[in-house]
Amino acid sequence: MGIASPPPQQGEADRRQHRAGLSDLWSRRYIRRTLCLWILGFGINLAYYGIVTWLPTPICSPNPLRCSK
Repeated sequence: MGIASPPPQQGEADRRQHRAGLSDLWSRRYIRRTLCLWILGFGINLAYYGIVTWLPTPICSPNPLRCSK
């Protein structure tokens, strides 16, 4: 009923058996992805905590829509 999967190519079985360690994240193969994800995560956390710490100020002020002079 289903389609049979093609036989594994040579070397593919070896790649499945390799367990990546923490040091592999900083290897030449993954360094670019690792840095991009770290920068993205830092930006997301910075934006979240920036909004969470700033947002109570306009919410709790007596006139949040009035411009200060």
